[in-house]
Amino acid sequence: MGSGGQNTDAASTKTSLLVAISIDDHYLLLPQREVFSLESVLDVKREGAQAPSSGTIELAGVEWPVYCLSGAALITTMDFPSQRRICLLLNDGHDYLAIACDQIETLTRQPQGRFPLPPCQAKADALIESLIVDEETVRCMTTTARLKRYCQRNGNRDTDYG
Repeated sequence: MGSGGQNTDAASTKTSLLVAISIDDHYLLLPQREVFSLESVLDVKREGAQAPSSGTIELAGVEWPVYCLSGAALITTMDFPSQRRICLLLNDGHDYLAIACDQIETLTRQPQGRFPLPPCQAKADALIESLIVDEETVRCMTTTARLKRYCQRNGNRDTDYG
């Protein structure tokens, strides 16, 4: 750790470009190395979908569960809002899933810094892993594993920020 709690481990910040996903008014960052594919929401097989999943996409011999997050609390929903047109298929080598997004963008520059969450917010099952400074904006970093846990528990919980 560097001064002020900043993680100065060059490998964790500089080894991978980041992908920014937009869901409603929320922006999440993910490591680009976890991105497997981009697919249309029109490719989602909706028949037989069971909450919290909105359906599946079949690709590379795998049925990828598709999750759609919505609203201020990012609650899973079965229906895709009209602005959701892209499914980001994520695979970290262990977990895989697809997230319906409004927009997806690869950041072309390395972030200025990565900061851990305050101890009172740093939960193993939280959606957010760390905070990233990108130009003058602080953004939230997550991972495929965290998204999967968040989406799967999301349908079975009351409002619980994480």
